Amino acid sequence: MVLGRASDKDRIIATLPCTEPNIMQEHIRILPIFGFPGSGKTTLAQMVVNDTHSLQGYDFRVWVHVSTQLDFHTIGKSIICQVLGRGQEEINQSSSNVEGMEIIMKRLHKLLNGQKVLLVLDDLWEEDPIQLQLLKSMLTFLGDKMDVIVTTCNQAIARKICTVEPYRLNPLSDETCWEIIKKSIRFEVGEELEKIGRKIASKCWGVPSIAREYAGTLDSSRDAMKWDETMRRGIVSYVLSTFTLSYMRMPPDLRLCFAYYCQIFPSGDSIVKDDLVHHWIALHLIEPSEILSAEQIAEEHITWLQNMSFLQTAELDHWKRG
Repeated sequence: MVLGRASDKDRIIATLPCTEPNIMQEHIRILPIFGFPGSGKTTLAQMVVNDTHSLQGYDFRVWVHVSTQLDFHTIGKSIICQVLGRGQEEINQSSSNVEGMEIIMKRLHKLLNGQKVLLVLDDLWEEDPIQLQLLKSMLTFLGDKMDVIVTTCNQAIARKICTVEPYRLNPLSDETCWEIIKKSIRFEVGEELEKIGRKIASKCWGVPSIAREYAGTLDSSRDAMKWDETMRRGIVSYVLSTFTLSYMRMPPDLRLCFAYYCQIFPSGDSIVKDDLVHHWIALHLIEPSEILSAEQIAEEHITWLQNMSFLQTAELDHWKRG
């Protein structure tokens, strides 16, 4: 059972069969879901695809995991194999064959012509606008009866690939994070442990995978002192285990800034942007380069964190930690 995402699923489903013209007057509907790494974008997309009662009328439902390497051949052949009912092994074998993209596109167009298709492109990381436009053109060529869900951590990617307004997957509430922790623990949680557990839930950034990481540690002990130690130890290790791929793509100085603000600012807190920049610079987490000042580099870091949903605009000159 997935906690806290039923309303998100309903909103996505309500968007897919929409008959109103979308932006740029394109027939194909490309709906990105973006948000924190680990926030449940893939799980939400699975919930949508598996809801056969609400989403009737699709001839094919296709799922392609994209990840860091955008490979048009692999995407095309994966769609072909799934439409033809072939398994993962045959997809891998097909991908190893030398076959021109033009041939793949012709096969796809023939297979999908007139068919209603729900396609999920899961975990898209490609940031190059040229590559994203090529992907968009490829999808548009495949037919005008295709609905595409794209999951990505990066808001900028979502904005570049969309034909309808991207869907921001917001963090879960502290209460839902506590429910995840409680349901993952194999023993009855008493009043004392619940009090500590709720404090721990408030440190989860609203990210279900972090709540489960915490639960894995808490499940090993019924000792309130051990739970309290887990709460006081901080969340950097839990965050980094969840955000590994995002973390590894950060410049080295941004990694330091990220680790610092994870530790200092609680999730949901409002942060004055200038204060955050001054903290980073005063602690020498950011140094000027030959081209950019420390302040300019800090602005780039803030933009990156905002695109990855680690920061959200709260009001003028303030940021809210997601």
